[in-house]
Amino acid sequence: QQIRLNTYAAVLDKQYEAIEQGETEAILWYIELEEQLSRELAAIQKAVIPLEKKCCFGVKAQGNDALHRSKAEVQLRLQRNRDALAQQMACLRSQLQTLKLSPLLRTSVYAREGISSRLDIRL
Repeated sequence: QQIRLNTYAAVLDKQYEAIEQGETEAILWYIELEEQLSRELAAIQKAVIPLEKKCCFGVKAQGNDALHRSKAEVQLRLQRNRDALAQQMACLRSQLQTLKLSPLLRTSVYAREGISSRLDIRL
């Protein structure tokens, strides 16, 4: 489980780099990988909980401390990535809104004075 958490943390770090660089394809790939690792961790956790109940408390406490620290680090990285994605989305929305409001997009190049707006073709 510790190895999976470390792998998950590394994937989250790479995902953060992709978010910062705006690499859409890489972000999507890391999201898919993150979901896969998350499912694997959930499956491992289902098997580990019953085993932890059977273990001795001294041995379990040492392993659990490191495991809990790793889980906390992963949670922090997840939140960091969510915040970065939210910031990236807000920036994109702002850019889209600016483009929608741009006067250049609202006027046609043919709407200038001196240029016909209709074409009359008679045979």
